[in-house]
Amino acid sequence: MSTSVFLIGASVLAVVGGMLCYLASRNQLLLVRPPNARLCLLAGSVLVCGALALLLQARSPATAVFMVVTLLMAVWSLLPLGLALARNRKKNP
Repeated sequence: MSTSVFLIGASVLAVVGGMLCYLASRNQLLLVRPPNARLCLLAGSVLVCGALALLLQARSPATAVFMVVTLLMAVWSLLPLGLALARNRKKNP
């Protein structure tokens, strides 16, 4: 199988897993009613581990871990910022 399939699949899994972990936070701004935190953390952790497994097929272990951690860092940094900006824009048109 092509390496790009593994990289794209792992990226999607890591981003969705990071979003699910973000939804487990009390301070999340994505949903009005917070979902079950344990279920979100469990599903997010499974997806992140799946992303790591896919990346290990295409890259060395150190590179794969670095890529997953970098994607999670980007999601956990940019998603709250983007949601806060969008919410502020709705209040002040």
